[in-house]
Formats: sequence, C-alpha cells, structure tokens
Amino acid sequence: MKEIKTKYRKLIKKRLEQMSDSTYESTSKKITSQLFTTEEWKEANTIGVTISVGREINTKHIIEKAWQEGKKVTIPQALWETKQLQFRFITSYNQIIQARLGLFEPIIDQTNAAIKEEINLLIVPGLLFSIDGYRIGYGGGFYDRYLENFSGNTISLSFDFQLLSWLPHDRYDIPVKKIITDRRSIINDY
Repeated sequence: MKEIKTKYRKLIKKRLEQMSDSTYESTSKKITSQLFTTEEWKEANTIGVTISVGREINTKHIIEKAWQEGKKVTIPQALWETKQLQFRFITSYNQIIQARLGLFEPIIDQTNAAIKEEINLLIVPGLLFSIDGYRIGYGGGFYDRYLENFSGNTISLSFDFQLLSWLPHDRYDIPVKKIITDRRSIINDY
C-alpha cells in the first residue's frame, strides 16, 4: 500500500507543477469562492486551515476572507515527535514562521492554542482525493490522527484532476465530509 501511495504522490505532484501560474491562481480562487457559499463556511466561527505551500489550493484567500468576516483562524503546528497537530489562533501573517520542510506554522509565544471543540470547520489538505472522502496527504498521518476525535465539519479543496473514483486507504484513514473542486462538490455523510 505504501508503494502505491508513493507512486500516486509523485504523479500528482508532477501534474501540479505543470500548471501555469495563471491557471493555478484563477482555479484556486474559483474553488475558494465556492467554499464561501457553503453552509459550513457561513455557520463557522472558527476555521482551521494550513498556510498553503507550492501548488496547494491557495489558502490566503480563505484566511483573509475569514478575517474580513470576523471569523477566527487557526493554523496547525506539527508536533514531530508524536506526529500530532496543535492548532493555534492567528490574527496576522506576522504570527507565522517558515518551519520544517518549508511549512508555515504559528509562532508559539505569539499565539494561543485552540482546542478541537473550538474549530467548527477544518480545511483538510491533501494531494489526492477519492469521491468517498478519503485522501492521500504528504505521508505523515498528522491529519488522520487529528481527525480521530474531531466533531466539526471537514472540507477538502482540490483541483478536479486530483479527485479519483477510488484511492487505497488504511483502516486508520478518516474521510472528509465534503470535497470541493473547480467542477463539483461531493458530500459524504459520515
């Protein structure tokens, strides 16, 4: 299973790299605009989201729209020793730092920790998604561990070519409730 996931990761990373900057930006905006029309977004007071890197859907639009609407924003800090995530509130980009593997994380002494129950909507990143909500991420299992006891809404955003009819998944993988692409939205009732 690990070899299959590694193969999928390589293929999709290559396809993402081949996107032009203009296509990447315009499609990211289209996808995030669709997110803003969902009930999950409208009802959420606190959003959990990563600071995007590379060719992930641009989350800058999400963070700024949340702040504009008076929503609270939390971003994850990776606890590498335990492979856990700790989400922390940010109110400014000045409260983030580029950390391990080029990921952006909250500055600990400038931010407060959020508890899971405070986050109403979690935007779950990934490289590939299946229509039944499973995802292949970057291989650390951080989000699957975080989702184990998460009761809020979960949405993944992806370019439509990242969505497949089926993906291999393990017993510990946790599907997201909704996937939004540039062409469709898929709801999974879990």
